Amino acid sequence: MVVKLEPVGSSEQIRDAVEVFNSAMPAWAYGRKLLRSTSYWIYDPLDELFAPSKFAGFGGLTPATYDAATNGDFDGVPFDGHISKEAIERVLGATFWESDDLAERLVPWAEGLVDERIFEGIDRSKWRFVALPVPASLPRPRAGRGPRVWAFFANPSVYRIEEAIRARKEDTWVTAGREIHRGDRAIIWRGRAPDGRRGVVAFGDVVSEPIDVDDSENPFWVDRPKPKVEPRVRVRYVVSRGLPVWLDEHEGVLGQLSISRAKGGTVFNVTEEQWDAVVELAGGLPVDVPRANRSLGRPYTDVGKLSPASPREPFETDPDKVDRGNQGHADTQDGLARFLRDSGIEPLAPAADDPEFDLAWDHDGIVHVAEVKSITDANEETQLRLGLGQVLRYRHSLASRGRKVVAVLVPERRPADESWLVLCRDLGVVLAWPGMFDRIARTTT
Repeated sequence: MVVKLEPVGSSEQIRDAVEVFNSAMPAWAYGRKLLRSTSYWIYDPLDELFAPSKFAGFGGLTPATYDAATNGDFDGVPFDGHISKEAIERVLGATFWESDDLAERLVPWAEGLVDERIFEGIDRSKWRFVALPVPASLPRPRAGRGPRVWAFFANPSVYRIEEAIRARKEDTWVTAGREIHRGDRAIIWRGRAPDGRRGVVAFGDVVSEPIDVDDSENPFWVDRPKPKVEPRVRVRYVVSRGLPVWLDEHEGVLGQLSISRAKGGTVFNVTEEQWDAVVELAGGLPVDVPRANRSLGRPYTDVGKLSPASPREPFETDPDKVDRGNQGHADTQDGLARFLRDSGIEPLAPAADDPEFDLAWDHDGIVHVAEVKSITDANEETQLRLGLGQVLRYRHSLASRGRKVVAVLVPERRPADESWLVLCRDLGVVLAWPGMFDRIARTTT
């Protein structure tokens, strides 16, 4: 494949490139390396998405054509980041600038696409941003067609859907030939699991038009499938406080859904009446209420034993080390949740409008927000720096709701560097690890 490289000539081309990048990124082997090496970023404020300028600055690139250009299979203009950067600045009439606010938004966006280690060791001071203009009017629905509702089926023996929902804000879902479009809504249905239960584990907003992408490198497949390019849409997960809801407990409502009776298939129609009934069953959708009146979190579900990640070729990180870190994180997080329950306190996971903390709890009118970190001798300093920054950000965000907030940093073991205990004490952050969770108890009594 020889790629014809041409600089972008319109903001619509740049916006399309941002859409393509976000849809394809979870399954793109080279995407992780590109994210880590990027200094210049495009920001789309309409959908709160980012993309590297080198991807968005050449017209019509896809992961496949980007890979080809990286291998030297191109003609036209040089495949050079300065050319793409200058093309973007020329089209938008703006220059890239330093932005602490956008840098803070970039991190959770990338972690949602990949994992929380994506920017580990990266010098973030080099990041520069430029924003796409917000259209004067948003795209109108297709003539004769309003938003529709769909049910997406996830087989837990094939795809670890509940892990994906916890780890990601967005995911890609195959359209299976259905006329699914941006603005549609979705019910995420988990098929029968070893516990014998099946039902609704999330809702979703379709935030993209269908695009041909390969999702085989998605880390939440139980067994990595063969590469396959097919139409998919991006779906932003929405988790109500009452979810999950199971068919065996709510046959009257959930039994009306065609997906509950299906023997095959992945995408099913849902009527507006069925949608309203399921949403009501789940306690309603998260709503935008005044910040000072917002409640916190949703009931926490233990992570448990994680399935091994499928090996990637090529990979930059030993999958066993990644799995060990993820499992260490899960064990520590679940251990803290058990400690809280034993203390008569309900652990909470983040709701849709909460910052992406690991655990939180509300005790005697005081909110506690925790960030959990797996650490090794090699990455202790980096992980604790990252975790401290995250939990301070969570504390600031939740305090803006008019609540008193205690920040808690939870590594999986005692830090080897004792200065971390002093630093956290000076910043008003509780530092606790398994076996020393009584440090937390002192702040909840």
